[in-house]
Amino acid sequence: MATIITINKDNTLEDLRQVHNLPYEHDNHLFAVEHKLTWSKFQIKLLKDKNAGSDVFSCKEYNTNPHWHFSAEERLILSGRGKFFIPTNDKLYIIEVESGDLVWLSPCLQHWFETTGIMSARFFAEDNAHIEQKNNIETYTLDWYSKRDTKLGI
Repeated sequence: MATIITINKDNTLEDLRQVHNLPYEHDNHLFAVEHKLTWSKFQIKLLKDKNAGSDVFSCKEYNTNPHWHFSAEERLILSGRGKFFIPTNDKLYIIEVESGDLVWLSPCLQHWFETTGIMSARFFAEDNAHIEQKNNIETYTLDWYSKRDTKLGI
């Protein structure tokens, strides 16, 4: 079940909670998280049918750079664990996901993802929306956070 960590610009943990009331939707509609112990073939087909593009991948280590997509992204974690990083102007959200979690990211939302081993399915509202966009990223939002900061234990 997903855990959401919020870090302020001064690198202090503002909030650390496991999401029990699922689906969880961020107040500003930046992201949403849903968890099910098992997803039926029918439910996965519904996800695929409501989106124009999809892919499935499996890897041992996967770390993306900050990027965004033109349309919303939904990622269903089939096995393994990982972390989504979503910076805003004043906070960084870290969504720790595991098997059974479905994460929805709003269109044009800057994010990156890290894992040491995962299999997941991605779904996009537009067929070519899986292309990562790296232009127009406001890097100042990342200056106050080092994703390798071990003192936070993340």
